[in-house]
Parts: sequence; C-alpha cells; structure tokens
Amino acid sequence: MGQIPVVRPGVRVRQEQFGALVFTNRTPILSLNTDSYLIWSAIDGHRSIEDICKFLQNQNTDIDISLATVQEFIHVCDELSLVELN
Repeated sequence: MGQIPVVRPGVRVRQEQFGALVFTNRTPILSLNTDSYLIWSAIDGHRSIEDICKFLQNQNTDIDISLATVQEFIHVCDELSLVELN
C-alpha cells in the first residue's frame, strides 16, 4: 500500500469560485486552482496517493489527472507542512 496523505491539524480551507484558499498560522495563504482543489478535496486520510488518482480519474470531470500530477501536488503540500504522509 502507498503513502496516505493526511491534512495536518490547523490547516483551514475556504472554497472560492476559482478553487480554494488554504491557510494556516505557519504559512502564507495559498491559492488552489480548480484542478488542485479537486486533488485536495480527495485527501481524506484513508486514500493512498494512488487511490486518490484513481478516484479522481473515475469522477466526471473535464480534467485529466495523472499519477505524476497527484504525486507532485502531495509532495509540495508535504513540503509546506499542509499534509503528512502516513
């Protein structure tokens, strides 16, 4: 089984028309576009990175989600201490 991303405590998200704003007391406000917000929304603490990719590929969206895209997004979120990988 692959790594499972979990949103860290204190991370808050506010949905916007363009996607979402993510903020904590430790980081600047980050703006997520619609595609990034879809990935973020799929982080539930139970799905692995691979499962997130498969879940999004099965949704009725107009975007093409690749495993590389999901991995890169999760990696950046981990570096910014927005998620932890279990």
